[in-house]
Amino acid sequence: GEVEETKLSVMGRPCVPKARFKGRVPPGQTRAIRVYLEHDPGAEPGAHPGTLRIEDQLIPLVIVIPASRRLRVEPRRLDLECYPGEQVESFFLVENHGNVSIRIPSRFGGLLEPTNRLCGIVRDGLQNVSDARSALDGLATAAAKSLSDDRTLLVSLDTKSHELVPQEPELLKATFAAPKALPSGRYEAVVDVAGIEVLVKVFCTAQGHLGSQP
Repeated sequence: GEVEETKLSVMGRPCVPKARFKGRVPPGQTRAIRVYLEHDPGAEPGAHPGTLRIEDQLIPLVIVIPASRRLRVEPRRLDLECYPGEQVESFFLVENHGNVSIRIPSRFGGLLEPTNRLCGIVRDGLQNVSDARSALDGLATAAAKSLSDDRTLLVSLDTKSHELVPQEPELLKATFAAPKALPSGRYEAVVDVAGIEVLVKVFCTAQGHLGSQP
């Protein structure tokens, strides 16, 4: 059998699904058989009327394609080295495996968290030592405040916000801007790229010492 006169399309191009059947009907009998339709994964969503031809029989049908939003982003982890306030460039490969357009923002960001949470470890370990805890609590709070003042990793793409069409991969250049007052150390942030989380690890050091540590 084959499908005829369907308006199914991919990116405006006609897309005729393939039909296959499963079941046997002995002579003189009537039985139900399964009909499987295989279509392009990028077929536009919606209800599409068509006609199924089996031998000399024409059977009207409606092919219902649900909306599918499937985005792939690579890499899912980035390792960056920078000075405070420096801008570092990298790239994302994004590909829309669904059948609807996906909006890619031009700017987004993530909160940088210290990889070595020494303040929290010390605080937890000294809960039963009131005097030492009181003294170190002040240091931990001051250190946390210095980080919270400005620790947002800003990401800018080299393109305006746009719709990523299905089945069309794009290589996007991204600029990562480290906070100007970020203390030296190792940090990590999770940035959201159109619903996909990407882990960014940042090694920030004072200017003139980049690469001096392992």
